Amino acid sequence: MFPSAPSGLSLPTVATFLLASLLSSPSLPAQSLPPLSGVSVSLATSTNRIDATPEALLNPRRTSLAAQIQLRNRSRAPLTYSFPDLSAAQAKFQFSLYNEKDEVVWTSPGRIPARSIAPTSPNLTLRPGSSWTASVLVPLAPSGAWLPSATYRLEAVLAGTPSVFAATSFEITAPPLVVINPPVRAPSLVGGLNQLSAHLVTNEKGSQSIRVTASGWVPHPGYTNPRLESSTNIPLVLSADGSSILYLDFNVDTPPPNLLFIQVITNVNATIDIPYTNQTSVQIRSTSGSQSVPVTDAPLPPVSRFPVHWGPPPAIQTMDYGPLPGGYGMGSSTLANWIRQNMEIDTIYQ
Repeated sequence: MFPSAPSGLSLPTVATFLLASLLSSPSLPAQSLPPLSGVSVSLATSTNRIDATPEALLNPRRTSLAAQIQLRNRSRAPLTYSFPDLSAAQAKFQFSLYNEKDEVVWTSPGRIPARSIAPTSPNLTLRPGSSWTASVLVPLAPSGAWLPSATYRLEAVLAGTPSVFAATSFEITAPPLVVINPPVRAPSLVGGLNQLSAHLVTNEKGSQSIRVTASGWVPHPGYTNPRLESSTNIPLVLSADGSSILYLDFNVDTPPPNLLFIQVITNVNATIDIPYTNQTSVQIRSTSGSQSVPVTDAPLPPVSRFPVHWGPPPAIQTMDYGPLPGGYGMGSSTLANWIRQNMEIDTIYQ
């Protein structure tokens, strides 16, 4: 295919010049070379650097690299290429991805969409001024996780003879470390909301409350203590019929200063019980905005304030009333003894 190099250029230099970029998005700088035997070949990628962030894994379009090869006949005579079979003639090119150890990481499928009519013969002719083009998407997270951070080489080879070869490289980079320097345990809104719910619950005494549950996300795992709190801006809004909208802030504590955290989206959850006073909906605020959820009419089963494995509290209790151990509020001495016994059993089996 390339019997000799242009005057003043060695064959390795010629191979370097052939690593060209044709796509409009940021990529390797385009290079040109006087055609060898009237033929030019170029290989382009959609970018030469990929930031392997967790957020990108959520978008399949960001976990692949677009690549395109083009072989053009710039001479005035037709060129004939022989392929081993019709399938190879249809694919025309084979793409391979190599890591820094020169190991094959990925190889393109046998059939690559090419901008040409399906061939009827394994011998194809490239007319003067015509070109063959093939495009693929190179997977960068084939098993759901990013390939290791490194520089990779992408090669494209004509599946027939005479041989045509082109190569280019790109880099996969790890997420940058984020330096956080806010006040210690300063409250902050979560980055965004995922799911919300507000259900009526009935306690042991028959009074109702709203159990609000929210899930959201923060930029990295340094944020702690997720919680729902009454909004400092609009804690409660009453309507003409006596119903109300409850406004809550989904807060977290910012990390201590001068600590480094990997930029990884982290899910957080929080639940709060609020006395029911005819609220019809709950609106929760995050950095990305506010979302509201209606309070469901169907109450959930009564929720005990004690651990589930303790079972139900004593059905018959004395009439005295005082503080209960373990921070469980107020109650009878019968209930206090029952709590104390269960706490002692828990201590033994811990």
